[in-house]
Amino acid sequence: MPLIPAGPLEHHPEGDLFTHSIQVLQRVAAMTGDPLPRFCALFHDLGKLATDPARYPSHHGHDDSGFAMAAEFCNRLCLPSMYRRALAWVSRLHGKANNWDELRDSSKIKLAEQALKAGIAGVLPLVSAADKAGAPPMAGWDAAVRIVGISAQALGIDREKLEAMPIGNRPTFILQKRTEALRESLGPIQRAG
Repeated sequence: MPLIPAGPLEHHPEGDLFTHSIQVLQRVAAMTGDPLPRFCALFHDLGKLATDPARYPSHHGHDDSGFAMAAEFCNRLCLPSMYRRALAWVSRLHGKANNWDELRDSSKIKLAEQALKAGIAGVLPLVSAADKAGAPPMAGWDAAVRIVGISAQALGIDREKLEAMPIGNRPTFILQKRTEALRESLGPIQRAG
């Protein structure tokens, strides 16, 4: 059976997917003894197994493929639902997390919101840091997660103003306020770049 490439060699000099997955697992294991992040680290690129070999070494769409494959994979291993959900969402979101520094502030808030809802707010930055060895941690991640978790009132949003707004406009308005709060919490030094 031929080896599956991890991706283009300029991004994956280790070559094959198995070696890459073991390296990511080893890096996460050095950061935590928690089995959930370790499991997600080992299988974060599960979706690459669905790539048509004619498209190698690229694996476009592997994030969504992994999301779709995670439930069946975890069910087959008789793992708890927490593992299914965590692997599915780590598979889907790790690519965005790996590009954290390039994301707009509003995209950072959306990513933190998805991770918090999926229960992987603590897992995703570990897998991302391990996936891109040597890269700086996700600066501002903890602030983004904290901001996503606070109420509209704590964001300074007037309840009457919010209720007077058309329902369809409310999520965008709240996202804008959360984005402003993130920018304020990071300051000019961390936002630059």
